[in-house]
Amino acid sequence: HIEHLVRNPYGFYARHILKLKPLDDLSQEPQAAYFGTLIHALLERHKKTHISLVDLGCVIEESLKAFPHLLFFWLPRFARIASWIKVQEEDRAERLVRSFIECEGEMVIETSQGPYTVKAKADRIDVFKDGLVEIIDYKTGMIPTRHQMQTGEGAQLLLEALIARNGGFEVPQQSDITISYWRLRGKKDKGNIKSFKDLEDDIQKTEEGLRN
Repeated sequence: HIEHLVRNPYGFYARHILKLKPLDDLSQEPQAAYFGTLIHALLERHKKTHISLVDLGCVIEESLKAFPHLLFFWLPRFARIASWIKVQEEDRAERLVRSFIECEGEMVIETSQGPYTVKAKADRIDVFKDGLVEIIDYKTGMIPTRHQMQTGEGAQLLLEALIARNGGFEVPQQSDITISYWRLRGKKDKGNIKSFKDLEDDIQKTEEGLRN
């Protein structure tokens, strides 16, 4: 929600303070954001149940059976994403201790106005045998730049790294933290990973920004 507050304070006030939400157009077909929501849900189910992503493709078919023209484009995209994910999982399997899926965490920040609880839910946190903790965010859209992360417009993973550094997630607390965006396009490039390392200064500035 902090990213929403930075980008659009009036929209944040309407949605989270006044509890106003736009009405759904029942005649409108699913948009690209819905595809991203489906991908997140299927990846969560895949990691928790160990059902292959290929087999979970039936969920896409069922969800979009009323929109065959979308199914024509989205199902092949999902198949390419599934094959790319499989390669990534195999590549890190021997180094991995455990993956934590849809992991919730929080920490209390002391501010001049009193204590403030910061909460976050990570798509995935991988803990490796060498002690590295990698916080992963699945993206079917654009990935924020480091500058956007530092200015708060794309601060989600820095907030999650701050919480992880302070033991706010139910994962082994480590100081060696990497954040990664897995961009799941499902097009010719299928997917790619953009990682950010050496985060201590960024994490510290994020904490200072919250305190101030």
